[in-house]
Amino acid sequence: MAIQAIDVEAQLDRLVGIASPHWAGEHEVVTTFFSRPRSREEHVHWLRAQCWKEFWGHIDERGTGTIERMVTELGQRYPDVQRGEPPHRFLHVAQELYEEFHHYQVLSDILDDLEGRRVPPDELRQMPEDLKLAQTRAAAAAAHGEMGAAISKFSEGGGSSMYKAGMEIRGGELEQRIATACRVIYDDEVNHMRTGAEGLRRTVKSAEEWSRVERLTREIARQRVQMRNEMFGYPLSEERLKEIDSGRIEPLHRDILK
Repeated sequence: MAIQAIDVEAQLDRLVGIASPHWAGEHEVVTTFFSRPRSREEHVHWLRAQCWKEFWGHIDERGTGTIERMVTELGQRYPDVQRGEPPHRFLHVAQELYEEFHHYQVLSDILDDLEGRRVPPDELRQMPEDLKLAQTRAAAAAAHGEMGAAISKFSEGGGSSMYKAGMEIRGGELEQRIATACRVIYDDEVNHMRTGAEGLRRTVKSAEEWSRVERLTREIARQRVQMRNEMFGYPLSEERLKEIDSGRIEPLHRDILK
């Protein structure tokens, strides 16, 4: 009997269908937070948490931070470029380094102004729910190698849902600065997610592997909502989180790959 070919695009669409309600959950966390005026301390809280993610974030709680990892990789690859190796990987890492550090910079500038001083990255701390997220992503990478890394990349940014919500906020000078920062980050995060989708197209070969990808994507997306709710001071109740987890929400970015 002939083996039926896997429709990769249909599988990726199914994956978006699994993730998009949780992306909507992250969006609701942020819109709920900004639905009323917030104190300086509340803004400092989420900005410190997000700046940590931008500067130090990684898939392993013991791993090297994103910025340091890419700086190191560029240093290692530069001699190869000098010797005539193709420069494409070097350029890709350099571009991603610029994007990630730019994300950190536009948010840390706001944090510095709120605190009235320069806040060094060494002062930032990872929050407990984000640590759980890092552990979940690390386990996927350890168990599934390149495929696990592609799952994490696909899940990165939660479909850019936080930044979509941030772009839409209204208010005074502070709120407008936050909205501007979110516009800077939004497209980059969508593109990072699409890079993850390309990685899945390349690495997932069987129906059994797609089933594992779906399970891990759901697990990561669920934890992202918990992480985001903690970051913004728990604007959503446990009851509402359970509703979101059961799919009682309009999906966000359902057509993001189309």
